[in-house]
Amino acid sequence: MKTDWKNCIVILIDLIGIQKQAQNSKGSVVMQKFHQKVLTEIDSGNYSFYHVYVYNDAVLALSLIDNEKESFQNAMEDADKLKKKIDQVQKSYAIAVKGQVFPTINSESKNNLTIIKTSSWAMANCFKIEAEMKKHKVNKSWYVDGRIARKIKTHQESRKHLVELHPSGKKRNVHSYDNYLWND
Repeated sequence: MKTDWKNCIVILIDLIGIQKQAQNSKGSVVMQKFHQKVLTEIDSGNYSFYHVYVYNDAVLALSLIDNEKESFQNAMEDADKLKKKIDQVQKSYAIAVKGQVFPTINSESKNNLTIIKTSSWAMANCFKIEAEMKKHKVNKSWYVDGRIARKIKTHQESRKHLVELHPSGKKRNVHSYDNYLWND
């Protein structure tokens, strides 16, 4: 097995209210507009994401980072910019967690197979943060892993929440923000 694990930020952006819209078929129309908006934005070349996955009412973006604050800042600015575009279709919330990219597997597969490269722990932590915030009725625009929040400069105020995250099970700070991380 390869051991070339690269540090990354995994960003989950999820549309709000799609389940309620499914009853009148509006949800499907919104998801199609959402998919087109993400496709248009990513194809614009204005983002530094390593890879982006779109499914149903969510997008999973992967940004490579190093230990420099600038790489964290750039990744999060791009994520915030994409979230603003997505919110033109329908309001969303976003979660950002630090993790590692799975090493690339050299494959000649001819099947329709996509191996998601994002860290499974970071993805699991996105869903854990989402569940914890819903459980405590915290409804914010952004939830950012403290390891990321320490490395970015935003003028927005945050509130800290302790969330037990994988794989260690230790509680870590998650910063919640009411609005976008940066104003245009």
